[in-house]
Amino acid sequence: MYAADILKTRLGPFTLSKIRTREEVLKSVSSEPAVRKLVDHASDTAIGSYKSENGEVVLLWVFSYPTPDLAESAFDDSEKDMQGSHRWRNVKTTTLAHGRRIEGTDSKSRAAVIWTNGYWFFWAWSDNPALTNSFVSSVGY
Repeated sequence: MYAADILKTRLGPFTLSKIRTREEVLKSVSSEPAVRKLVDHASDTAIGSYKSENGEVVLLWVFSYPTPDLAESAFDDSEKDMQGSHRWRNVKTTTLAHGRRIEGTDSKSRAAVIWTNGYWFFWAWSDNPALTNSFVSSVGY
């Protein structure tokens, strides 16, 4: 299964408006070493841009890794980055039935929720923490 196959047309009240493939993602993350590392180690990557009923945008990054250990390692790196950075606040990690989840807001009040599920690593991101959490609930995490 490809990363883009995970991106559904509708997730609750959110509608998929654009998909970016691995090649498009690679072009856009060249100046972000931590994100570039996630993409480089993944077997496949895609970003889905979703719009809420109010037109607000949430991004869902999907990474497929060749082993669950690599997905967990990517999560560990992201967790360390969020917990060790002055940029992130309100950081909370949760253990799930099939993986782990971390969420937080950055210095500009933008929100990220990251979770794993076996071979998969997901990252939801928006300018609105409540919107991000609502989106993640629509995904099922």
